[in-house]
Amino acid sequence: MLIGIDIGYGDVKCAYEKDNEIKTFKFPTAVERVRGTGFNFAKEDENVLSFNGFKYRVGEDVLLTPYDTRNVDFLIEFAPLFVYKAMKKIEEIEKIKLEKSNKVATGLSILNWHKNEEFSNSLEKFVVNDEVFTNEVFLFAQGQGVYIQNKDILNLKGLVVIVDIGFNTLDVITFKDEKPLKDLSFAVEFGTFLIIKELQKLIENEYKTTISEIEAKEIFNSGEVKLFGKIRSFKNEISKLKEMYSKELIMTLKNKNVELFRNADYVVMSGGGVYYLDKNMFYDNVVFSENPYEYGNVKGYLKGVKNG
Repeated sequence: MLIGIDIGYGDVKCAYEKDNEIKTFKFPTAVERVRGTGFNFAKEDENVLSFNGFKYRVGEDVLLTPYDTRNVDFLIEFAPLFVYKAMKKIEEIEKIKLEKSNKVATGLSILNWHKNEEFSNSLEKFVVNDEVFTNEVFLFAQGQGVYIQNKDILNLKGLVVIVDIGFNTLDVITFKDEKPLKDLSFAVEFGTFLIIKELQKLIENEYKTTISEIEAKEIFNSGEVKLFGKIRSFKNEISKLKEMYSKELIMTLKNKNVELFRNADYVVMSGGGVYYLDKNMFYDNVVFSENPYEYGNVKGYLKGVKNG
């Protein structure tokens, strides 16, 4: 099976085709190591995965202490666990059993592109729960999938700039007449974790306790938090954080290359970070990718492999 997987620093987005329909799902980019599994007072947790000599919980199965995800070495080390998790979810959804060899289409930020071979190699062969997997890996630059997926949907022509807003990175990929321009593409650490961390500090200061970035991200999405039995809305604070992030995003892009964004025929805003923007603040040449925004890359990876 051809499986598309976009391992972001906030969520793992997945896509696959079944009966001529593209299906998608996601789960948190969360991993925690499981300790004390030698105790025999309870049955073994079926959600605990064995990998490289240790045991882990992954995604929504993480309970308490997820690792910090904003590091490319984290993605390289644990990417096999995320692919395995995605495979098991597909099996559960479709009531099928996947082969141990599949095609995996994925992406990596150009900020981390110097690690592209290491990243690909980690997915070509791995062992989880004593099962050996060998895959054919197709690697794209983050944002390239968005262009492939949205080119016909948005009728993109001329000078097109893809702005892919992730949890950790802000990737800008530029195309001229469908050809990528490396010299006008760049990436910076200006993802939505910046406003998540601000919200995290607000909550910690108010409640005099600590919460993880993943918890803060979930609170940002829901607009409220329940701690110590009390529900508190942070919707007003979140609205202000969105407005400030949008202003700072525009300034960051201008500072990197104002001429590029001024002369672009289309500036396509994409990625899960689009949900965090105040859309009324952008210029007339700015358009937004197909909604749901977070699946643009992974759908494009599938299309890119299928179309060659």
